[in-house]
Amino acid sequence: MVDEIDIEVRKIQLEAAKLDLEAKRTDLGRRPSDLRNAFTNPVAVAAIIAAIVTICTAIVSSVVTWHQTTLARQKADFDQLLEAKKAERQTELEERKYESQLIFDAVRTDNPSQSATNLKFLVDTGLIKGSTAPRLEEYLASHPTRDVKTLPVDRVQRRINPPR
Repeated sequence: MVDEIDIEVRKIQLEAAKLDLEAKRTDLGRRPSDLRNAFTNPVAVAAIIAAIVTICTAIVSSVVTWHQTTLARQKADFDQLLEAKKAERQTELEERKYESQLIFDAVRTDNPSQSATNLKFLVDTGLIKGSTAPRLEEYLASHPTRDVKTLPVDRVQRRINPPR
């Protein structure tokens, strides 16, 4: 009987140890972890938020800087292209003014035949070129020499500063 009592005592002790172990597990599950304590600490939360804000600000700043640099480069390229186009157009304008003056001087005769000869000379020598030359050749081909337009010769020299 003593053996049975010892066995019963041991069973009870084993049951008590199981219950004690179960209580400790339950207690550990209810107790907050260190990580949870860190996230509930206001100072730690503020530090984490500050770190996130700093990282986001750095990213946004680098993206904005990249876009500004790209925009500045594109603007410089566009300005350079614009200046080149302006110079090209200015050269074309000067050429047209020069051609217009040559044509004006060529037709400023009282003789249509001389005017036609002068215009043909300008086209043949290449002084009149571009889109004006074919149109001028077409004009000369479609009009007889006697029908070429002329401008009157300015016989009176005008003074630059006439007296008042």
